[in-house]
Amino acid sequence: MDKKLKIAILIRDYDFSGGGSQKYCVELTNRLSEIHDVHVYAQNIVTPFDKITFHKIPRLFTKPRFLNQLIFSRLTRKVVEQGRYDIVHSHDTVTHADVYTLHVDCVKTKWTNKKGLAKFLYFLDTLLSPRMLSYLWLEHKKLKPSFKKKLIVVSGYLERNILASYPKTKPYLSTAQPGINIGNSLNKEQHKAVRYGFRKEHTIPKDAYVLLFIAHDFKRKGIHTIIKALEILNNDDIYLIVAGKDNPKKVTFGSNIVQTNTLFLGPVANMDDIYPGADTLIHPTLNDTYGMVVVESMIHQLSVIVSNKEYCGVSEYINKDEAVILDDPRDAINLSKSIDFLHTNIEHRDSIAKNGFKKAKTYTWEHTLAQTLKAYQESIDA
Repeated sequence: MDKKLKIAILIRDYDFSGGGSQKYCVELTNRLSEIHDVHVYAQNIVTPFDKITFHKIPRLFTKPRFLNQLIFSRLTRKVVEQGRYDIVHSHDTVTHADVYTLHVDCVKTKWTNKKGLAKFLYFLDTLLSPRMLSYLWLEHKKLKPSFKKKLIVVSGYLERNILASYPKTKPYLSTAQPGINIGNSLNKEQHKAVRYGFRKEHTIPKDAYVLLFIAHDFKRKGIHTIIKALEILNNDDIYLIVAGKDNPKKVTFGSNIVQTNTLFLGPVANMDDIYPGADTLIHPTLNDTYGMVVVESMIHQLSVIVSNKEYCGVSEYINKDEAVILDDPRDAINLSKSIDFLHTNIEHRDSIAKNGFKKAKTYTWEHTLAQTLKAYQESIDA
């Protein structure tokens, strides 16, 4: 692509420390701005970059969220139409982009997966819900097939989810998995210094076995199963570090040992300061279209326990030599066995971490950028 494009990027929260979709958007958009004229339209701009022109879209209110989504779609439609952009690329649910990067399951999935009376009752419930009707309308506009429109998904998991509800989108779909910042990997001495510094700061014994859990939705990502598994083991040598925006009060404990050994950090701006302090990422998610934290943990040389590909998109691209893959992430007994196995078999834990590190190095943002630019060219040529 020789021509320098004028590109509009749409996302409500431009925030590297946000969820996976926000981090993906920031990483990709910063790279786009190195070669093209990029304008970001967002309600919340937390991670500015000097090569990008930012435009603040007003957030009139935060709740109800569906009204804010509708207003964001309407306001951005108005301004991008005036801007005469070569490409309008959205990471959010709006009605008017040329290219969409899709990060989450379809709203329609809940309807598609139901059968018989349950499907009919859900249909009636949807008709009585302004929230659901709004989201379905926006989704329908976003996924309505068009020769110029290109849809980028982050995993095969998400592609299958979309095709189950919107089969006509197949000719317009392509995949661009998230990349990884390989430069974030520390050398042995740096890793050791950060590791023991973190443990000293949080009063964790330097030889303890430390699990890391990262989520902005504790329940959906499996924290209750983790707590049950740890209570089965009830081992005071095992610690759990929890990083994310959710409320710790939602988590209940039946063991004083587990409660004492669980540390809630809240949102963490720079996870590079946290990863080295742990031994294993634990990610028994019930629904994750990709799971960037899995690959990020691997590049930091952590072993990983993760749900299988039916629950977590990234698991489609890794094997049992690179992670412990759970048959059922809701099974606390099986999870406790996986935790105990890695705790007591350090050699195997290190082998998994080493293999995971090799795999993580194959995921690059340059590849993500190339796939995105290909979608841009196809949209322009259509």
